Amino acid sequence: MTGFATSRSPALADRGALSFTAYGVPAPQGSTRAFMRPGMKHPVVTADCKRTKPWRQAIVDASREVMAGRAPLGGPVLLDATFFLPRPKSWPKRITEHTTKPDRDKLLRALCDALTDAGVWWDDAQVIEGQTRKYLAAGGHDPEGSRGIPRVVVAVYEVPA
Repeated sequence: MTGFATSRSPALADRGALSFTAYGVPAPQGSTRAFMRPGMKHPVVTADCKRTKPWRQAIVDASREVMAGRAPLGGPVLLDATFFLPRPKSWPKRITEHTTKPDRDKLLRALCDALTDAGVWWDDAQVIEGQTRKYLAAGGHDPEGSRGIPRVVVAVYEVPA
């Protein structure tokens, strides 16, 4: 699935917030590796996870739809992100929390880099506070219930001066 933005919440919009959902299987922002091939002048740079690029593009598409030409946020921001990951078929139903890879911090890194690419803010260094959660899609914490669609639900708040 590609990115899809939900409409802005009126309550959040009044507080200078952007709120959207990007659909797709969340992928971590892994490490990049550089190596030199014999006879080459420049290093070859590779990424660990091939799913990261389409996942980041889904986030960019969803966030740009909500931004709708708005200028990037210039000051400090708060970020609230909830990732809903698919349940592996091999897992028994008694497992209710997603406690395996991908790591929450690597999911957040991919999200922040995508929001920078989309022009939501100038740089992810502007994020001064926030919450990040990682749940199972169709699990007990999923408000969409049994639909179980993998996604990330994002809210970005401007910090009042």
